[in-house]
Amino acid sequence: HQKINDLNLPVYTIWGVADQVVVYADFKDKLQRLLPNRKEFFIAQSAHLPQIENESAFEELLITEILVQDEVQVIVE
Repeated sequence: HQKINDLNLPVYTIWGVADQVVVYADFKDKLQRLLPNRKEFFIAQSAHLPQIENESAFEELLITEILVQDEVQVIVE
């Protein structure tokens, strides 16, 4: 984890707000210690698999908040 921080690469965590498999409240302090520079996102109406359970919100987040900010070329078919 320290190596990730030392590389100064963007790190994102994406959580489904109703996740009961990996509960954010149980991990938030550890995440802050291990990856203090991460950017967190929470997706409503989803649990452990937000990319499947709320696909449209996940894709919008990915495109508008992550790919565009990191200047990744986005191709939408």
